[in-house]
Amino acid sequence: MSAQNQKNELTHSVEEIAKDFGVHENLFQPIRTLSGGETVKLALAKAYLCAPFSRRLTIASPFSWLSRENTHYFQKLFQYYLDCSIPVELLVLDGEDSIEQVDTSNSPQNKLNQAVDFAMVLKNVRILLGSSLNPIQSQDTYAEVDDFNADLMSPCLVVGENGQGKSLIAKVISGAISCYGSTQIDRQNKTGPARLLFQDVITQTLLRSFDAIAAQTDRIGETNSHELYQKILVKYFAYLHRTTTLSAGIEFGSQTEFRSLLEIKAILVAVRLCGQPCALILDEPDWGLNRESAIAFVFAVVDVAHQLGTPVLLISHKPWWFKLAKSIIHVSRTAKEMTEDQNYSFKIKLTLRD
Repeated sequence: MSAQNQKNELTHSVEEIAKDFGVHENLFQPIRTLSGGETVKLALAKAYLCAPFSRRLTIASPFSWLSRENTHYFQKLFQYYLDCSIPVELLVLDGEDSIEQVDTSNSPQNKLNQAVDFAMVLKNVRILLGSSLNPIQSQDTYAEVDDFNADLMSPCLVVGENGQGKSLIAKVISGAISCYGSTQIDRQNKTGPARLLFQDVITQTLLRSFDAIAAQTDRIGETNSHELYQKILVKYFAYLHRTTTLSAGIEFGSQTEFRSLLEIKAILVAVRLCGQPCALILDEPDWGLNRESAIAFVFAVVDVAHQLGTPVLLISHKPWWFKLAKSIIHVSRTAKEMTEDQNYSFKIKLTLRD
């Protein structure tokens, strides 16, 4: 909306371009409530509007956020800037735009032959959404989730287009946000919430140091977060057929304050696994990693989690993980629906796929 400040130079209206980029329904929605894909589409739309008074465009890792079906929005913006003779710089991670499925010959299942069964139940779930920025539309709105009850196998792949509600469901079943109704994960005679690794793990650190994150949990049984962290990294490098090369190794009390994104992800996962949750959810785990590292990281986490009897749900819009998955849930949303007693912004449907 702030692009309107330059409206004397705009060649298109905000509403027109918002519709062209599939974000016209999000114009009065707080950015914090958008999905990763919706946020990228919004940024692409704004860049399109700003082309008349821009001298250069730099785009970082668009394929880490956009589903395959939405890459045409990126292509539309890219071509428009080229037509305007404006230089475009694209920064991408190796393999992030790949559509090839992972080679599972070295996967945890083939190495361990260990399956982890679990069940997920959602009943009468309603999620309160963020308030609109438009005071005329300031009444509470909800997302309603169709009831879902399924027996699943780990790793379970959760798929769907950008903005369909995948991350919203993950936050609900992990207790990261509250909801009406009931959510339940059952595994090995244990019932409770899942734990979640956000897509944007930098936000999830809450500006805490590495050692502060690692100190969140005490020893449970024979395992603590330090040991699980080390196991994850050892297996990560084993899948890459490399020795440990990280600057700080796999030790704590590091000589350096800097930790790589991989190390941050690994310790966040280790802390969550140490609590023996009913499931672990990895939301777009390839974020910030090239394809090779992302695959090794997911393999390592699934390997360690399965040894603990913890199922893993993997949320992704990439086609990489289909061969790895033992069960698949498809998430979709329907258009707005007004009822007499509530204003439902949209409905979310979970479907078990073969």
